[in-house]
Amino acid sequence: MIDSAVLDQAERILAQVAPKEVVIVVLPKSMSVGLSGNPGMCVKTEQQKTWITGQMDNARDYVAENLADRWNELMKAVAINTLVIKEEVFAGTPAYQSAVIWHEYGHALHEASETGNVFLFEVATLTENRSTLGDKDVRDVLNSRTAAYKGAKDPGRAELIAFLEEQWQIKLA
Repeated sequence: MIDSAVLDQAERILAQVAPKEVVIVVLPKSMSVGLSGNPGMCVKTEQQKTWITGQMDNARDYVAENLADRWNELMKAVAINTLVIKEEVFAGTPAYQSAVIWHEYGHALHEASETGNVFLFEVATLTENRSTLGDKDVRDVLNSRTAAYKGAKDPGRAELIAFLEEQWQIKLA
């Protein structure tokens, strides 16, 4: 059940890096956000916008009463660069929650595809916040995502590889 506490948490994490105009939506774990297993997405096309609005309409039965009115407003606010996060992300550590949200915001700032620039935004922001998120938790998230980082494309791949090696001694190459 998605309630205002989960959405508030998502908005707090996003507010650390993004202006208020960026919309974030949390969908139930039973709903798809694109590719199988993907915990989030950034809306980049009108087709995705329409699809996510439909997913939100279908998710109404999973929305707590304390969020019903706000849910209607969120549906109207879905736009290009809206972030869509699966509810199950919020069962993870604050470092993991932040990684997923900041990664998706990296798509809003950079490319729709999984480029080094997108991953570098995620990794650099986690690194900047490791004192509050916990050094061990951030390292655990980074280590768990190395396969994804290895798949990063240009632009920004070389910078991502250098950053991870310099800041975290994580070798991708």
